[in-house]
Amino acid sequence: MSTERKVDLTYEDIQGLKSQKAIVLVDVRDHNEIQETGKLPDSIHIPLPELSQALQLPPEEFQKKYDGAELPLKSAPLVFSCRSGNRSRRAMNAALELGFAESRHYIGGFLDWQAKTGKK
Repeated sequence: MSTERKVDLTYEDIQGLKSQKAIVLVDVRDHNEIQETGKLPDSIHIPLPELSQALQLPPEEFQKKYDGAELPLKSAPLVFSCRSGNRSRRAMNAALELGFAESRHYIGGFLDWQAKTGKK
């Protein structure tokens, strides 16, 4: 049995963790994508180009800029999502470099979420 932590999460993984309130879901798609489709439920929207800077903001500034969301602690179980899984992996790596050691990503992204939930 491997003790390696799973970093590529599936829809089922996400649902299980969300039901336990065990993750902070971060949608890293661009503003125009969010306007077209909406963001993943219960997620914080931080576009990928802003991510590194956002995670280093003072807590009050983060809260103002990101719709009242609290700045995640470095120990927070962050899960990044994008359209199909590429940008979320880059976001995860950027967060790991900043010391967010519990960062993971949703490999299927928004397209997988839409397919699984039937929501457009």
